Amino acid sequence: MGFVGATWLEYTRLAIFGTVTLFSIVELGVAGNLTYLTNTYYNNYYGFAALAIATAVLSLITFPLMIVFDLLTTDVFTSWVITELVWTGFLWVLWLASGAAAADKDNSVFGSIDCSYFNGKINTACHEFQAIEAFAFINWILLMGYFVALLVMAILGARKGGRIWTASVKAAEFGGIGLSTEKPTTTTVQPATTQYPPTGPSQTA
Repeated sequence: MGFVGATWLEYTRLAIFGTVTLFSIVELGVAGNLTYLTNTYYNNYYGFAALAIATAVLSLITFPLMIVFDLLTTDVFTSWVITELVWTGFLWVLWLASGAAAADKDNSVFGSIDCSYFNGKINTACHEFQAIEAFAFINWILLMGYFVALLVMAILGARKGGRIWTASVKAAEFGGIGLSTEKPTTTTVQPATTQYPPTGPSQTA
């Protein structure tokens, strides 16, 4: 049975990577359709939509592979703590940039939360602006939260001399507590026994 902290981090990792993958599929579809509309009717595209597409593709390619490799083995470099810190840190910056750019352009183009336009294409584009913004910010929050949690636990583990940076999340020793599923070995100390000489018959002078 794994340790409580380790189990929490491992399950949270799988949940966040899975959720980000799912939302990246949605983001890719919405941003792709918005790019199609702007290319078709305006012969142009929005930079934030292109950034969202690129970030979604990177997330879709890497996170499922990281999950699969981690399930198969713990020795591959994609499962190392340092690798996950670098990659999730890079991606949450991209997701933040995508969401911020979408919010800025949405404010300048539509300037209103209410997408009530007579033109159906414009109405669709307005909703797609908001969807790109929302899913980008959600992915940013999820990945940044995991990045901060992993970084804090890794620093604590490294300060206590645990094997951290080139170990997987499952095998790293966070805070001196290993994440392996093996039960820790315990040493039973036997109480010391004192032998007394046998009591012989009393001697009389």
